[in-house]
Amino acid sequence: MRSNDSEMAASSPRAWGVVALLHAAYALAFIDRLVIGLLAPSIRASLHLTDLQLGLLMGPAFAITYILAGLALGALVDRQRRLLIVGAAILIWSAATMLCGLAGRFEALFAARVAVGIGEAAIAPAALSLIGDLFSRRRRPLAVGVFGFGVTLGASAAFIIGGLLMTTFRQAGVAEPWRLVFLSVGAPGLVLGLIALCLREPRRRSAEAPSISAAIAFARANGRLIAGHFLGFGVFATLSTAFGAWVPSILMREHGMSVGEVGGVFGLIVLAGGLGGVLLGGAIAAALVRRGRADATLLTVLIGIGGGAIPAVLAPLVADRLACLGLFAAAFLFTSLASGASLAALQDATPARLRGQIGALYYLILNLFGLTLGPLLVPLAAGAFPGGGHLGLALSLVSALVSAIGFMAIFFARGAFVRAVGERAVETA
Repeated sequence: MRSNDSEMAASSPRAWGVVALLHAAYALAFIDRLVIGLLAPSIRASLHLTDLQLGLLMGPAFAITYILAGLALGALVDRQRRLLIVGAAILIWSAATMLCGLAGRFEALFAARVAVGIGEAAIAPAALSLIGDLFSRRRRPLAVGVFGFGVTLGASAAFIIGGLLMTTFRQAGVAEPWRLVFLSVGAPGLVLGLIALCLREPRRRSAEAPSISAAIAFARANGRLIAGHFLGFGVFATLSTAFGAWVPSILMREHGMSVGEVGGVFGLIVLAGGLGGVLLGGAIAAALVRRGRADATLLTVLIGIGGGAIPAVLAPLVADRLACLGLFAAAFLFTSLASGASLAALQDATPARLRGQIGALYYLILNLFGLTLGPLLVPLAAGAFPGGGHLGLALSLVSALVSAIGFMAIFFARGAFVRAVGERAVETA
């Protein structure tokens, strides 16, 4: 289907316009997903919650949707108009984020967080499917990288914008400023969702209508890859979600920083580390490709996990504030490197016609572990220590455990990954 390549090359501005929209949507998704980590101390005081209840709100309340809806939405992505799905998803999670600001009890906030997840479960599978059709194999990694950078931009903005809004609303005398923060960050998505609904759907690269059985057959034939790469990175993703959920609280409780200081400093750390990780990961993967390494992207994932483990373990234990922040910055650099490379590896190993469903499986596993366990493991581990409340020590222990498991699992999958990449090489790029 070479004619498709010429068509896509000719419509390159339109293709990049779609990527820009997907990038903005992904950034908004992570703002709406992660801002609760910065607001957690205020929500805790306002609704009289425990750390465990906060962990449930930041983790399982969101992950439940991925478990129930992720695969179904992935199958829908492979059959229906993807930009229609993207637009509807943005509207759903944005409205649900605004509802978080209206919740008066733990149960209502839990339900609103579940609804946020309903929308966000669709964005990544739809985006990977769209990018796979809009770009040739040579240009695809850059497009995936631009889309994936929405994670970094959104995560940093969640802290920077959240901190600024909290400070502004407090200075204005608002009694419960966290409520207005939810309303403020949810509103822009209503506009972006309507824009997505108006865009023209690009032509699919494969005319074959995929079936769920085809995705199951691929997963069975590549069980070692699924078990190693998907499960391994899912366990490692626990680290980044644990950071987003509990580092703000650690910086406020153990280093005496205000919510505004944490929002600005930690947001910049996430932004700089994320951008640096994307650029460094791309450079490392490109260098490995030039050397003829078929496992280039997966090997880059291993470099990211290995490089980030030491600063991730040390950062929560350091008493000096600047040293602590510097180590967190290094940890974010390498976790971002690993995350971008993992997405590129997923594209390398998956058939074009199945990217929606296999992408949904990847994100289901990723979020089943990362979103569920990350926010929960830290308070559970802290409660195991005498006296409880040792969030820093608990985060250090969790960092060591998930880094070791993730590294070993992905190393185990290298052979299966090389075989899958070889099978994809016969497809038309």
